Amino acid sequence: MTADPDGAAKPAGFSTYLAFIEAEAASQDARKASLEARGMGVITSAGTVVSLLFGLIAAITGATDYSLPPSTHLWLFLSAATFLVAFLLGVGTNFPFPYQAPRVADLEIIRQEHWTTSTDAAAAKAVAGVRLSMLKSAKRWNGWKARFLMGAFLAEFAAIAFLGRAVWLVIDHA
Repeated sequence: MTADPDGAAKPAGFSTYLAFIEAEAASQDARKASLEARGMGVITSAGTVVSLLFGLIAAITGATDYSLPPSTHLWLFLSAATFLVAFLLGVGTNFPFPYQAPRVADLEIIRQEHWTTSTDAAAAKAVAGVRLSMLKSAKRWNGWKARFLMGAFLAEFAAIAFLGRAVWLVIDHA
């Protein structure tokens, strides 16, 4: 057992537990940032490929003596549609979900009423409870962001496969 500066006894492991909770919370903060960055990558790549796709179609159909084979129409439509789905799911990874955070009013109460009267152990227990609530919220919302990101990757993969099939049909038709 160790003692608070005011002499109250506290278990020696309390700082280890608090550090573990803080590390878990920091891990979820990093996971959120990573998911959102990868979601932006999906948005960027899907937008770029769709722009190239429509530019290619415009260039090909602008030629007076060429038209896309009818067998490519469905594949190009499916590719554009699944790129749109990937884009929307990528946006979903950046949706501002309501992550739990301490309310400013509660922090003000702590500052005014408990700042000088709480022991380190009591304060650590209160902080740990708040951080655990925040951690639970972060895990829930980061799980949704991860699902959106996985869906975006799968949709983008499907879109590229559909586009590849359309290109194959164009080459085969030539």
